[in-house]
Parts: sequence; C-alpha cells; structure tokens
Amino acid sequence: PVPAPTETDTPSSTAKDAPSPLEPTSGPLIEPVGPNAEPPPIPPPATPAPPPSLDGLTASPPRRPLHPPTEPETREGSAAPEQDAAEKAPPSVEAPGVAPPQAPETESAPPTEESASPVTTPEQPAEAARRALTPDEQAYEAELDAVVDLLTRGRLPEARRRLADCKAEAHKDITVATATYERRFLAGSEKLSARLDRIMASKRLWPSDRFFKAKRDEQEARHAQYDNVEYGLEPNLKSSPGGLRDLQTAMWIFQRHFGTQDPKDLERLGALSSQERVWLEDGRRFLWWVRYGLHLLAGRKEDRLQFEYQRSLAERLGFADTDARLGVERFMSLYYEHVLALREVNDIVLQYFDESILRQREKPAIEPINERFQIRNNYIEIVRNEVFSETPSALLEIFVIMANRRDISGVRAETIRAIREHLHLIDDAFREDPTNTRLFMDLLKAPYTLVSQLTRMRRYGVLGRYLPEFGQIIGQMQHDLFHIYTVDAHTMMVIRNMRRFHYRSSEEHYAVAYHCVRNLPKVELLYIGGLYHDIGKGRGGDHSNLGAVDAVAFCRRHGLTDDDTQLVEWLVKQHLLMSSVAQRKDIYDPDVILEFATEVKSERRLDYLYALTV
Repeated sequence: PVPAPTETDTPSSTAKDAPSPLEPTSGPLIEPVGPNAEPPPIPPPATPAPPPSLDGLTASPPRRPLHPPTEPETREGSAAPEQDAAEKAPPSVEAPGVAPPQAPETESAPPTEESASPVTTPEQPAEAARRALTPDEQAYEAELDAVVDLLTRGRLPEARRRLADCKAEAHKDITVATATYERRFLAGSEKLSARLDRIMASKRLWPSDRFFKAKRDEQEARHAQYDNVEYGLEPNLKSSPGGLRDLQTAMWIFQRHFGTQDPKDLERLGALSSQERVWLEDGRRFLWWVRYGLHLLAGRKEDRLQFEYQRSLAERLGFADTDARLGVERFMSLYYEHVLALREVNDIVLQYFDESILRQREKPAIEPINERFQIRNNYIEIVRNEVFSETPSALLEIFVIMANRRDISGVRAETIRAIREHLHLIDDAFREDPTNTRLFMDLLKAPYTLVSQLTRMRRYGVLGRYLPEFGQIIGQMQHDLFHIYTVDAHTMMVIRNMRRFHYRSSEEHYAVAYHCVRNLPKVELLYIGGLYHDIGKGRGGDHSNLGAVDAVAFCRRHGLTDDDTQLVEWLVKQHLLMSSVAQRKDIYDPDVILEFATEVKSERRLDYLYALTV
C-alpha cells in the first residue's frame, strides 16, 4: 500500500505558473517521484485541433464549456458538464453510451414540405439552412459540429434512442445501464434528460443487489483475462486488476446504492477507512496522470503501458535514472505500488457491500475455530479487536488455518483492516520467534490453497514484513524473454505451477514433473527454492548467488537440517542450470551429459531441479 501523500499545494495554486509535467524543460521536469510524493496535477486537455503533442502541452486554463445561444426564446437552456473531462474518470467513454438526448418528435414543429424532402438540388444547397439561422445559432451549430468531429476522431461510441428504448436496453445489458447512469449532460433538452434520470432511478431497474452481483461477476471475468495478476510488465491502465476499471466498479456500486461515489462520503458510511480513502484518491490521481500522458505520447487512445512507451513516459514525468535504478524502473515500481493499493481498496469496498448491505438481514452462520478466530458465513474473522495485539503470532496463524480448510472463502473486511493496523508487530523478534517460524513452515506444508494464502499475505503486507528480502522485490521489473510479470508475481506463478504438478490432471501433460513432485520426500523444500530463486534480483550482481545466501539464512532461522539447507541453497544457486543446458548446449554430447550429471550428483537433486525448472 502506498503511504499517504503530503498535500502542500492544491492544483489551483500550482498549475497556474508551473510547466506541465509532460512538457520538456532544460532541467529536471519534476522532483524525483517516490511513494510519498504526490504526482503533479493533471493538466487540462489541449484544444482538439491540431492533434495534441507532448511538446506542445501547456498548463493553460481549460477551454470554456460549450453552450447554446443565451436568448431563451430561441433554444432550450443547457448545462455544462458538472466536471471537467480531465477531472473525472472516463467510464462512460468505454462502455456503450447514450448520446445527448434529443427532444421528442411530439415537441417539434410539424414538418413542412421543404423540410420533408430529403433532396437537395444545386439551386438549393444545404448551406441555405445555415443562412436562415441567427449569428448566435450559427456559432452554436459550429461548436456542435466541432464536438461531433471530436467524438468521431476519438472513436467514442454513441447511440440514439427513445426513452423507452433506453430503459429496455439498460434492463438487458449491465454495460448499457452503467453507461446511462454515468452519462454527462452536454446540451439539449434538460426536461428530457430529467425524464431519463427518473427512469434510471427506479429501484425496479437494476436493484442495488442485482447491480452489485452483475458488476462483481463482470470484474471477475475481466480479472481472469489477466490471470488475476496486477503485476504484468505491460499492464493495461484501465482493465488490469487494480486499474481504473476496478476503482470505477466499486464507485458505481456505491453510487447505485447510496447515490454517491465521493470517497469522503464512503469514509463517513464506514465503507472506507481514512487510510483507504487516501490510497483511493492518491492512486486514482496517479493513474489519471499516467493515462493522460500515455494518450498524448501515443497520439491516440491507448491504455496498454507497453515497453515502447514506458521509458519515454517515465522521462516526461520526471523519473530520472539514479546509480541504483533506472528511471523507468522507479516509475513502474511506483505504478505497481499504487495498483496494489487500489486493488485492496476495491476488494474492501466490494466485501463491505456484500457483508454490510446484502447480508445484513441474513441470520449469520458462525462456527468457532479457537479463542481467536471464527467463521462467519464462510469468511474467517477475529473474535475481538484485540486478538492481534494480544497474540501477534495470529497474524500468521490466520493464513495457516485457511490453508488447511477448503470451506473458507476469504477474510472479512474488518479483519483485513485489523491485520494492516498491526503489521508493525512483525519485527526482528517476531521473525525469530520459534512459534512464528513453525507456523510459516506449517503453511508451506499445508494441503490446500498455499498460493492463495501467500498471495493474500503479500497483498495485506504480511509477507513483505515477515520476509524483508521478499518485500524488496515487490513490483520489481524484469525485462527479458523468460518473464512477463514482476519478480514477486512471477514467484507466485512458479509456486502455483509446482503445486499443480501434485494434481492427477497434470499426469497426462506433465508426466515427468508429476512423477518427480509425487516422489519428493519434503515438498516444502521445493517451495522454499521457488520462493527464493529470483529474490536476489534488482540488487546488482548475480541474483542466483545473492538469493542462495538469503535462502540459507531462512533455512537456519526455520530450523531446517544441514542436509535440507544445502539442498535449498543448491537449488537457488543452480535454478538456471537445466534450462541453460537444454537450450544452449548439445544434450546429445556425452561430455555435456557428464558435466551436468557431475553437478547434479543425485536423482533426488534432479527431481527437485526438474520440478523447479518446468
């Protein structure tokens, strides 16, 4: 989670004279941005024509909103958008939208013979209709034409429907309903827009419980497209787990139920803690900042933060290289920190809604586990607020309990918050406590959901505190042909793959790996090797040797025998051996085989190495 930024200046006080964060200057663009620094305010959008460029961006005031002529007797009044486009997240842009409402035909004057004919002759050009307008009306028409041209060039979806059709389409499709809820009134009949508001406000049209379930299912399907990993090396700023769409999903749910998506209101309602509100506001502002810069850099709508843009965007946003890290690595690391925090906020908001709103009338099914934990409606929780302060080892015990049962769906929202609030208890004394080291080894030996629990520990901050060396690789990039995730996410994927070799379904496709894993005397040693195989990355030097040193320290702290410690050390140090021989050497050369066999020494080592490599 990202610490709260220190707000010393407001956008109105800094954007007036300061250059845009995307505008090149002779010196550093901004101060080096770190986890505690707030990104500069998002500059307002430039005039649509000519196409925007990074070099021409300035922090000029926003263009005045479009408005019709002021004469009340010529046209209906219209309202400007409640928020500048740069100040509001753009959900309705991406979903099938509803075009600015048109006045119904019954309110229009009956067509004349001239207007009923669609034919235009050279003697009666189309411009004749414009000359019939007043100068103010002509100016208004020109502005509307500019808007239509902007929407067309931006490839923004639009639709034109009657009120009854709007209701029918919204009822059939949750994305249409969401876009209609989120529409912005630009111009036209305010009365017609108000009628649509009343239709959409009906509790019979997508009640808040159905709306919640539909949006949650939609999010789960979207996350599955990204393997439920928020740490892809080329993330999608909008659709990846922890991206803008996760944030918008949570806000739409509360807008539908409470009529607000203001973070301060959600804090007052108890849906967010004060720290979570800061994470939400800080992360949303950061993603808007990055997305706006990416669109300008690409010259079009582009949400995937590809390698070709990352370095240029990092330079434009002021992330300079240092002796320890490249600017692009610092930029992406900060991105991952924000995304991890936003995903946590999303999970908390959805779980709060499910627990406190949807299930508030249900009779809770409570199953006591011990004097510290109980299961409420399939979710584990602490029995009282003082559990972690009284028994710090419970910070690990809760995950061991879940890894030994299949009937626990997750952790209740208030318990997650309590875990975060007590992370400071995980210190050197905690790490050396035999009770805690035994609990962690029990977790590695657990029969179920090991990867899910390690992932939860990583997201809640427990794993990075208990294993500080692992905390250093959270969000660490790795640009090579072998990895598509950050180091920590890749590590979780490796352990997940090794777990899958236990399942009988793997026997058909991974027969050798299945045989090896099923015959390992101590499978937890394989997981330790997987946990530490890349943990030395990002420090300089050979990451295999650095990781082996950390692995030995872990084994000794957790009471492993010398023989087991030597095996884990060898696994981490030689985790690239088999792949490098297979890919770079002639495996039919007897000398190559002899050299490999001399290094491996035993079938036991070969089984562990093969399972780790595959």
